[in-house]
Amino acid sequence: MKKLLAILLVCFLAVSLLVGCGTQESTDGTGNEDTKASDTGSTNTDSSGTDNGSNSATNGSSSAITDGVYTAQSEKDERGNYATVKITVAGGKITAVDWKELTSDGKEKDENYGKQSGEENYKKAQDALNASKTLGEKLVEVQDVNKIDALTGASNSLKLFKELVNEAFGKTTAQYKDGEYTAQSEKDERGNYASLKLTIKDNKITAVEWKELTSDGKEKDESYGKQAGEESYKKAQEALKASQTLDEKLVELQDVEKIDTLTGASNSLKLFKDLVKEALEKAK
Repeated sequence: MKKLLAILLVCFLAVSLLVGCGTQESTDGTGNEDTKASDTGSTNTDSSGTDNGSNSATNGSSSAITDGVYTAQSEKDERGNYATVKITVAGGKITAVDWKELTSDGKEKDENYGKQSGEENYKKAQDALNASKTLGEKLVEVQDVNKIDALTGASNSLKLFKELVNEAFGKTTAQYKDGEYTAQSEKDERGNYASLKLTIKDNKITAVEWKELTSDGKEKDESYGKQAGEESYKKAQEALKASQTLDEKLVELQDVEKIDTLTGASNSLKLFKDLVKEALEKAK
């Protein structure tokens, strides 16, 4: 009887062990449950489920730029060459770009540029110039100067173009009404004075009439300063000739602050700048 009970007990324990093994959960090597989770991509969104990124204006693009005309001019290089850019923005888009590379005499580089440097250098200069001339169209097309690819043989022009575009978008050119605008200075201790007339068309200064007059209302001429002695006369005439270039310079540069100091005619330059600013205020 005892043997029978022992046999039954052994069978019961064996069955219990088999059942326990059959119900054990699969685990990984760490004792954690070996479960699979699918990766889910996530984006930075706000409570409405939209992308939480924000757009901002970038340098060299028209993003968030007020409609208007934007201009910039480079410094002259060692040869006296320089460049200008004028960008028109309308409806929040760049609609026109006037990009010019000019020689020291203020003339735009053309098919003669580089001719004096020999055939090989002339070809390189013309290839670079032709590539550079496409920059205005490219900016209108891509709307962001930083998206313009490198120009073969014209890397310096591209660098300068990008700098001027970014500079231009850092300032706006005031919008002026078409017409003629005048200003006149007070008389100095000798009774001399100056007058100015600006002509504006399409937001551009197209003509300047600048006169320095004596106390009797006559324009200063080759006789001015003659009575003061030879040395003083020479200085007076040099200053007068320098002053007489101011009107052309303003038409060329379109910004009176970009006119360099005039040797021997600093007073005339200051007076000219004051009158230009006064006349432009009337044109706004």
